[in-house]
Amino acid sequence: MGEHELASRHIDRIAATPDIGKALLIFDRGYSSSKLMAQVEERCLKFLVRLRRKFNLEIDALGHGIHDFVLPCEKGCLAVKVIKFVLPNGEIETLITNLHDERMGLRLLSSCTLCDGL
Repeated sequence: MGEHELASRHIDRIAATPDIGKALLIFDRGYSSSKLMAQVEERCLKFLVRLRRKFNLEIDALGHGIHDFVLPCEKGCLAVKVIKFVLPNGEIETLITNLHDERMGLRLLSSCTLCDGL
């Protein structure tokens, strides 16, 4: 059984937990999967995924900032936000989320310790 299958089972267990509505599932580059993102969305949960390069060439071509994006999936499409910014070491970081809260900003995400440590 692979890591993605284990992650899928874990998502189902989390979704079955009472009062889990405000949970944010965070995935690293190895879990860049539209299938997993769609599963999280179907379970009414939120995700933040650090994307690997070439996950999606259209996303790779986006400039820095926060972008609304429609991500194709097996069963349709997901409305997501793509966040791109430069890390202190000069590397470009790309995140994707189904959080659509306007209070979520590039400055907040790019300055968080999670991003600094990656």
